[in-house]
Amino acid sequence: MKYPNLRYGNPQAMNHYAQGIPLKQLAHRLRRSERAVSDWLKGTKKVPFWVPELLRLQRMEHDHIIHQMGI
Repeated sequence: MKYPNLRYGNPQAMNHYAQGIPLKQLAHRLRRSERAVSDWLKGTKKVPFWVPELLRLQRMEHDHIIHQMGI
């Protein structure tokens, strides 16, 4: 690969948005293996830049839907 992607996400942001989500469900949402997700959460591997962003957007969408439903 000539130009690797050197952007990494904030692990604290990922931990914040992943709170309360079981590992299996989180891995399914991110379409990654449970081992990869657990490595990101433990900090043994660097988090790709898109992971915290995707979790943030999913949380925002969920909150918006709940607000629209009046719950």
